Amino acid sequence: MRLQHQFLYLFGCLGFCLPACGSANGGGAAGFGGNGVVSAGGAAGSGGAGVSGMTSVAGSSSGASSSGAAGASTAGSAGSSGMTGAAGLGGSGVGGAAGSTGSGGSGGIGEDIPPWRDLGITVAPGQHTHTTPAGKSAGMDNRSATMAAKLVIDMGVTGGGYQTYLGKRGFHVIGIDAINGCAGIDDWTLGRDFDTNCRLNTLDGMPHGDQSTVTPDKSIMNQVLQTLITFEASYPGEGWGYFLTQDGKAVRWSDVAFTGFSHGAQSAACFATALRVYRAVSQSGPRDNTCGTGPAKGPYDPTNPPFDVNCPVAHIASWIDAPSATPIDRYYAFTGGNDGQFGDIMFTMQRMNFVGDYVNLDSSTAPYGGSHRFYSLVAGHSGFPDGFPIDAINIAFNVLPENANPTF
Repeated sequence: MRLQHQFLYLFGCLGFCLPACGSANGGGAAGFGGNGVVSAGGAAGSGGAGVSGMTSVAGSSSGASSSGAAGASTAGSAGSSGMTGAAGLGGSGVGGAAGSTGSGGSGGIGEDIPPWRDLGITVAPGQHTHTTPAGKSAGMDNRSATMAAKLVIDMGVTGGGYQTYLGKRGFHVIGIDAINGCAGIDDWTLGRDFDTNCRLNTLDGMPHGDQSTVTPDKSIMNQVLQTLITFEASYPGEGWGYFLTQDGKAVRWSDVAFTGFSHGAQSAACFATALRVYRAVSQSGPRDNTCGTGPAKGPYDPTNPPFDVNCPVAHIASWIDAPSATPIDRYYAFTGGNDGQFGDIMFTMQRMNFVGDYVNLDSSTAPYGGSHRFYSLVAGHSGFPDGFPIDAINIAFNVLPENANPTF
């Protein structure tokens, strides 16, 4: 897929940009790094614009092998805040040839952006909820034993909101409007890049391939940015500015988690391939393939998996095989055995090399062997907090022990 060179022009004032995720065949133009993201395929990555002091990274693997060769890179150009982007990083440990088992890599691409200030919460203990500039609910609850100092972006299916179970466990939560539901998912005549392009257009509002429905001002990235800016100004004692860079012009994505249900579950994982985030937690997902064999027929059997191990690559969305900006050990997935998409979801966990073995939540107890692949034979197409045990949900979000079982 071709790099969208107009990003710098259009996003110079917004402080974020994304390349299109490339296919897993290693083809295409040079990878572009900016705000902690890379393109999936191509030759040597070039350094992108450093944004508001954030590390500019680039350089994906060539895609020639599943382990991924380190991509060459050059130094970043001047960032929008006048700072210099750091040298692009090689894409070691990512990628995967077309048709092979893809990998998100163990280390991810780029660096986490550390906080520059304390959380700074001074409001009276309680649940504090508000409406975002996009009209969605958001909030935090400082009655928890310890504030998590993490922000969760809830996407629901195509729109999310404040989630009480997350607020009570110390998280700041922002709901977003996905704007575009990406009609055409599963229509492989549109090509395996369609799902990728549509989801990333929803994320950053830039054209990706032929997808340009969402504009930058309506994008998820801008919704989060504007919410944080607005809330920090209006509710300064609630700690929202903690998730911004020091100049207040960009989001510190490495302290942000994406979660979503169904369509939102796929987006959560896709977005984590493009932005280096704290967590990607998929509820009844991630999917974006048609390689499964339907609902579960019993506990997972590695000798008879619920998917086609030789599934045609043309039936697998390209983002699944893209190098990941987020380390693979930050991805978690949940699926129900009564879900018709069960096999597809199990396939994506395998294709992306999610950590651990498949764990049956009905017959296992925390900490589930350290696995990040969860299924329940009694659950269906279910979202949180219903359908799956709270112990597993707590593990997925890395809930602090003292916050695990709130009584308020």
